[in-house]
Amino acid sequence: MDAQAVQPSSNVAFHKGERVLLDRASAGQPKQLENMKRKFQSALESSERLVGLDMEWKPDRCTQRRNDVALIQLALGGSVWLVRTCEIDLPDFVRQLLMDSSVVKVVAGFDSSDRDKLQRSFGIEVPTNPEQAGFVDISLLARECGFAGSGVKKLCDRYGLPIEKNQKVSCSNWAAARLTEDQLQYACDDAFFTLLLGGRLLQEEKVSPSRLRARARAACDLVLPVASLSVGTKDMAERHAEVRAFLEELHGAISRACAAQGVLKIPVAKVGQLRDKVGMPFAQRASLLLVSLGVRFLKEQCQLFGISSFSKQDFIWARSAAERAPFTDEEKSLEWASSPEQSLQTWLSLQPRMAKQELVGRLGLLARALGAEESAKTLAALAVRKQACEFSASVADSPGPPWRGQDARSAAGLRPSGNSKIVECRSRPQRKKSGNQAVVARGIPKQ
Repeated sequence: MDAQAVQPSSNVAFHKGERVLLDRASAGQPKQLENMKRKFQSALESSERLVGLDMEWKPDRCTQRRNDVALIQLALGGSVWLVRTCEIDLPDFVRQLLMDSSVVKVVAGFDSSDRDKLQRSFGIEVPTNPEQAGFVDISLLARECGFAGSGVKKLCDRYGLPIEKNQKVSCSNWAAARLTEDQLQYACDDAFFTLLLGGRLLQEEKVSPSRLRARARAACDLVLPVASLSVGTKDMAERHAEVRAFLEELHGAISRACAAQGVLKIPVAKVGQLRDKVGMPFAQRASLLLVSLGVRFLKEQCQLFGISSFSKQDFIWARSAAERAPFTDEEKSLEWASSPEQSLQTWLSLQPRMAKQELVGRLGLLARALGAEESAKTLAALAVRKQACEFSASVADSPGPPWRGQDARSAAGLRPSGNSKIVECRSRPQRKKSGNQAVVARGIPKQ
């Protein structure tokens, strides 16, 4: 893989502590549920009424049908309780915990959709400001600290706790008759590491103070040193090598497919139909590796692939060697924040002859590389990316391949009619009428 790509750590953290599953088999009878209740309340008090909370449900395939919460994960110190609400009614002691503002519930990315799920599934109303009900959101804490990433995985990487977040497992059927071991481990990791991250973030100086956060921090100081003993590590070097080899082969297949079809990119929906060297569809290989070929996962592989959208369809292309070549010190040291336009012209003069799409893609990769150190430079670079077309003539004599919007239109079979005139503009694509002639206004779509 490209030397510039971020290599995942071979050692991956995971929750190795106690796992308690509440389902039809373990808590379906009143006596069983009563025993679970006593054990749960004891664990809650031992954890200083501090809980890491997460929820899972069967993916909502359409807006007309919303699935109820199928699993609630509660991290109490080093143990994680998994409540399968798709099999049993929400236990009263769990309902009381969710509604009790004196219990600190550490969550990640708790937004309106999560509040809606709680209301639809269990009739539990959460105020617009969740902290009023005892919810502490680590994503909000991360944004207050100015961190570039506020998701669980990125925050775990920041604090030296790299975890495995498999999107294929994330989007699996959480209401299945039986959860797989991968699903159970994923569910435990989500709640447990959300709790640990809450303790780390509450120590940051930039976090705004409040009574709830002060109480949460005090509880974390008491509970998390012991809970951290439930962090295990496993060597994932072999799996990472397999995934890297798979992605490199997919990169070559996409490049060949584009060349064969005479286009710059192909629809993401067609990627799984491509075949590897032995004739196996990449969708089948991805399934064996538990790797998703969805847009979200492919966007994470930004060093290998570029993704753009047009007419509600996602397209992918394989980045060229020139586009993803390692950046020089001179490129990184440009004053993007103070003089973005001058820096852009200087940067373009340093580049070899490339197509416009490659220039914009490479500049986007540079912005990502700088973002790990200086977010201000990233914002400045992103702000001037659209100007690359204006300066590209100084780099390439030939006009090069069309812009992403143009070839995406061709790949989708959406060509203007014979009575259309093509004009360039800096706006979103739209169709206007000019007398008897249809004018297609073609803008430069966002990457």
